[in-house]
Amino acid sequence: MFRILPGLHALLHYRLSWLTGDLAAGLSVAAVALPVAIAYAAIMDLPPQTGLFAAILPLVCYALVAPSARLQIGPDAATCSVAAAMLASLALPAEMRVPAAAALAIWVGVFLMLGSYLRASFLADLLSKPILTGYIVGVAVELMGGQIGRFTSVPMTGQGMRGAVTSLVHHLSAIHWPSVLCGLLALLLLRLQRRFLPRLPGPFIAVAIGMAVEAVFGIGAFGIPLLGEVPAGFPAPVIPPADLDWPRFVLGALAVSFVAFASGMISARTGARRMGEVVHVEAEMRSLGLANIVAGLSGAFPVTGATTRTAVALLAGSQTALASIVAAAAIGIVTLFFTAPLAWLPVPVLGAVLVSAAADMLDLRAIWKLRHAVRFEMWLAIGTAVMVPLVGALQAVAVALAATLIQLLHDLARPNDALLGRVPGQVVLAKLHRNPGAVRIPGILVYLFEASPLFLNAGYLLHRARLYLDWHPDTRAFVLDASVMTSLDSTAIEQIETLKAECGRRGVRLIIAGGNGNFLRVLEQSGLAEKLGAENLFANPEEAVAALGP
Repeated sequence: MFRILPGLHALLHYRLSWLTGDLAAGLSVAAVALPVAIAYAAIMDLPPQTGLFAAILPLVCYALVAPSARLQIGPDAATCSVAAAMLASLALPAEMRVPAAAALAIWVGVFLMLGSYLRASFLADLLSKPILTGYIVGVAVELMGGQIGRFTSVPMTGQGMRGAVTSLVHHLSAIHWPSVLCGLLALLLLRLQRRFLPRLPGPFIAVAIGMAVEAVFGIGAFGIPLLGEVPAGFPAPVIPPADLDWPRFVLGALAVSFVAFASGMISARTGARRMGEVVHVEAEMRSLGLANIVAGLSGAFPVTGATTRTAVALLAGSQTALASIVAAAAIGIVTLFFTAPLAWLPVPVLGAVLVSAAADMLDLRAIWKLRHAVRFEMWLAIGTAVMVPLVGALQAVAVALAATLIQLLHDLARPNDALLGRVPGQVVLAKLHRNPGAVRIPGILVYLFEASPLFLNAGYLLHRARLYLDWHPDTRAFVLDASVMTSLDSTAIEQIETLKAECGRRGVRLIIAGGNGNFLRVLEQSGLAEKLGAENLFANPEEAVAALGP
């Protein structure tokens, strides 16, 4: 049972000395999660109470089943943005959005649990750092654009950044300047708090001040829109609508689960680094899956790891799963008994909370740093960031993945290669073009091909080998350095046989030196090793050169 519920194990072996930290952490997380949950429900055009539901039972479930109970989950900007785009593409009527969002959470949970049992977590690694960096920036821009309507009270006639900008341009005269001022003041407060008092729950403070100002001064009378009534109590079980476009829905749920897992891993790895722990990927994937199923059954939407709330919990002294349970209990109490004051929340303040969260995601410096590694990765990140607002989050990720795979195939098809030579006083051979002191061994070409010979690059290997043989007609032995080669296929075997025949016509001895694992096995099973002869197979190029003599 403790393997299934590791958080329960910590609770049953609880120490009283942990209580202060867990209570402080739980209340701090609740203070941040409550306004954020309402705001993220707004991203998906859902009632505010669905955001509250997403921050209660899923949080308790995850706290009990996850391997690291101090990590916090809940609504997340990236996951909610992708889910919102997916639901918007279905053109659902208003009464179907809540059950569709709940069904989406259940499907996301099923996919995550299935992925855990199939050990398919490696798929998340396809979202490389440049793609994730650009994606997060693009989502931040899209999220900011989506708040134009809340800041200006201009009716939005389209989705995302493009729809918001278009609506604003066509309705400039409808801008409600008191709402703009209210939103900007709340945003200024949030950014000042983030800069000078980062440990305080900024969203909670901004929301509390906004409600207090409305309660005392009645700013709604100036036309500033308010959140309105939030029904109290827990939801009834939600039945998914039967007339959904299920093929598109399931495909969209798969994409949302992919992003939810990637976002969750970012949170898990960040939290684990702070705590000096190791992330158990499959267990985290399974835990997120269970939490999403619970979210769907409780009438909420998909959830994932929450990096900011995890940091808040750790800074406040979180020790065990009790911190998450306290946070869920605090939000639950508000949901049951204290939703009435939420009706006083000015909508521009809600927009300011989301813009401030987006500003924290807008890490342009991370994109700029990529230029120091691989220039292609910087442009990949920029392209992803630009495409998210222009063509949509899912389409942007798909194009970025395609570009990455094309680049990978190009690198595999045209790997680096080099000639090796001797460095005076050293036994190990070195690349001639990188070591000015290295000299070519007379009559011997030692050729390093920095990839496994496969159908993608076998023809290139043969082409390059022929070029080097043409450039060095005095060659009596051609040593193929296979030290980095781990695989071999039938196309490569055929090309190496062609190279052997080419060397034979030139009076050159072909030698293979090195090789690992599957490369050596296929070399033997294919009969190529026998054709080359045992005298032409060596453990490494240095051994081959020594056997060839001066």
